This record gives sequence, structure tokens and C-alpha cells, in this order.
Amino acid sequence: MSNVLKLPYFFFKSVDHLKSDRKVMFLSVIPVLIGLTCYYFLGQYVFGDLKTMGTEYLAGYIDMSGWIGSLFTWIIALVFAIVINFTFFIFVSVIASPFNDLISERIAEIYGLDPEGSDGKFFSRLPGIIGNELKKISLIILLSIINIIISFIFPPLSFVIAGLLFSVSFVDYSWSRKEMTFSECRNDFKKSGIVYTLGGMGFLFLISIPILNLFFLPLAVVFFTTLHIEMGKLNA
Repeated sequence: MSNVLKLPYFFFKSVDHLKSDRKVMFLSVIPVLIGLTCYYFLGQYVFGDLKTMGTEYLAGYIDMSGWIGSLFTWIIALVFAIVINFTFFIFVSVIASPFNDLISERIAEIYGLDPEGSDGKFFSRLPGIIGNELKKISLIILLSIINIIISFIFPPLSFVIAGLLFSVSFVDYSWSRKEMTFSECRNDFKKSGIVYTLGGMGFLFLISIPILNLFFLPLAVVFFTTLHIEMGKLNA
């Protein structure tokens, strides 16, 4: 219970790491800029050409001049916004995965756990990092579909599972960097699973905000790396 009460402390400590370390800040900005650029250009296409095409298609079946037409136009815009937010967060997650690995490594260096100059190993790990991210996203999407089904039966359990999935996806940067076995990862989660899951549930609110979720993505890497290290000390 005492570890759970320390979650706000770990969060603000993570914010401090992000703000005070230039390397972490630099690595955080790159994928955010890529994401914002993609949001801008795809958003122009989706809310321009595709929205016009969709409206023209519906005009062949529905009178788009009245309130019904306005309602359908609003629904089309809302659906496009949801799809863009979901797909681009996944896209940016893949783009950001190499940077996230370096951010996680840098936080470990700040704690004195990884030797300086270990960046040379990064390039040899790069294919594995991206491949692991793709497998992780595929698994999360599959489990998310299952979770949607659960949400119709027992919504609170669905939210807990979503928080668990989110936390594991970010703690995994520490697990992968340390080349922990499945058994070691499982043991770590047994010791700190409640704290990880509650942290994941908290970040679910933050990443649900369009555009701003791109900024919370690197913070999540810093937070769960910090949490993994701090919990390791407390559980030692």
C-alpha cells in the first residue's frame, strides 16, 4: 500500500527527469515532431478530400441540406477524428520505439545503472527493438479486442486490463534493455504489478487526449523506467 501512495512522487520525479536532462528532452522531441507533422498532413487529407467524398456519397441517399445532413457530417468528422487519433498514436509509437529505448537507457544512466557510452549497442539492437514493438502492438491490439468484449460484461475489469496492458508495454523497454527472461519479467510483475497497473490506468487518461498524447508518450517511457528502477530498489 505504501508503494501505491508513492505513485504521485514517482510521477513528478519523472517529469523532473524529462525537464532537466537535455538528452531525454531531445530524444522526446523528435518523435513528437514527426507525429505532429503526420497529424497535420493526414488531417488535411482526411478532413478535406475524404470528408468531401464521404459527404458526396451520402448526398446520393440522404438530403444533406437539413439537420439530418448536418448530423451525418458531424458523425463523419467524429469517426475520422477517432480513427486518426488511434492509428496515429500507434504509428508514432512504432516511430518512437528506437527513441524510447534510448530514453529508457538514459534514465538508467541517470540512476547509475548503465555505463556511459552504451549507445554503441543501440544500433545492433535496432532491428530487434522495432520488431519487438510491432509484436507488442499486435498483441496489445488483439488483447484490446478481447478487452472490448469484456467491457460489455464488466466495464471496471476492462479498465484494469487496459491499464495493465499499457504499463507492460512501457516497462517492457526496461525488460528488453536488460534482456530479462520471461520468468524474470513475470517475477518483476508479481512484485510490482499493482503499482504498474495503477500507473497504467492513470496514463490512460492522459493519452486519451488527442495531440497532447504525443507529448505524454515520452513521459510514459520516463515514468515507467523510473518506476521499474525505484520499485526494484524497494523490492530488493
